[in-house]
Amino acid sequence: MFSFSPSSSFSFDELNHSSSADVLFGSPSKKSAYTSEKQKQAAPGLGYFVFNNAGSEPTHDTQRPSTQPSLPRSTERPAPTAPAAAADDHVAEEEARLRKRTEEQAAEAVRGEEAWVRMGGTLMDARGRRDVERTKFMREELKLRDHEEALAQQWGAYEDAWRRLAHFRDSSSLSFTDIPWPVHPPPRSVDDITAKKIEAFLTEPLTIRGTKTTRKERIRASLLRWHPDKMTKVVQRVAEGEDRSSVEKGIAVVTQSIHSMNR
Repeated sequence: MFSFSPSSSFSFDELNHSSSADVLFGSPSKKSAYTSEKQKQAAPGLGYFVFNNAGSEPTHDTQRPSTQPSLPRSTERPAPTAPAAAADDHVAEEEARLRKRTEEQAAEAVRGEEAWVRMGGTLMDARGRRDVERTKFMREELKLRDHEEALAQQWGAYEDAWRRLAHFRDSSSLSFTDIPWPVHPPPRSVDDITAKKIEAFLTEPLTIRGTKTTRKERIRASLLRWHPDKMTKVVQRVAEGEDRSSVEKGIAVVTQSIHSMNR
């Protein structure tokens, strides 16, 4: 089947030393003269069946590191899925609802104790014994709270009276009782207006817990409110007679008392 050229330089003995698989499908042994380029040219028929190793499937070295750059690992936590987010929202809502219910129950319990103490009752401790100390503390707290509320109401009524006075028509006449006097209770005559009552009325509301107004600010505002230039316009709206005379005397007492407080 194969014909060999006479110029071939290898012998049959050398061919026999190589297996048929080496000759036809692989590289011959190092001792074979067939590996020389000159001998390949001398046997063109055989060279048609010889496959180059470079054309075979490349083998990959699994130990060699990849030359592709590795992507950095993300440190961010993955966004929660919709069911997980909904579950978290539900838990937060339940916690807020439970916290609100607990606060409402605690406030209701305190209101019940206050009502009981106001009626003259005595509180009990966790063991069911009379808690005299806590009852005494709550009675003092309720008394102070009532006093603060009364002072706040007095001052609020005083401010409301000044606002009403500012909205009176210029043509309308005023009386002694229409003037917002800084005393409590409201005076019936000028004799009820004293320096002691004026100072107490102006400064006692400053003792309410949470009040930010200072004594100096209160006195300054009162001096501006009762300034003679402003009060002259008020006196002119009071009808001639006893009321006007009482109003003028009362204004004099108030302004002198405020100046004394300022000094």
